[in-house]
Order: sequence, then structure tokens, then C-alpha cells
Amino acid sequence: FSTPSADLHSSRDSCRIPGAADIKRLLKAKAAHEQRVKVVQARVQILKSQEQQIWKDWM
Repeated sequence: FSTPSADLHSSRDSCRIPGAADIKRLLKAKAAHEQRVKVVQARVQILKSQEQQIWKDWM
């Protein structure tokens, strides 16, 4: 049987601390993701305004 403290130490050993390269890669991925979100939000806004204009013209 293993003790809870032994399990804690073994799981802590298996965790990896991110290095500078990992952090740089993650920050780059985050920036790219945020840019994609902004593009999608802008497109949604354009579509909403077009839809409102169509409803306005139709009524």
C-alpha cells in the first residue's frame, strides 16, 4: 500500500515545469487564438448589422 504523501511525491515528480520555450510557444498560441476570436467577433457584428438592415427593409 502507498501512503497519500508517497502518492503526492510521485505525482509531483511526473509534473513538468514549463520552460522559457514552452511559455513563449504558449504566448504565441494565445495571441493567435485571440486574433482569431477578434476576427470572428467582427464577422458576427457585420452579419448582425446586415440582418437588422434586411429586417428593417422588409418591414
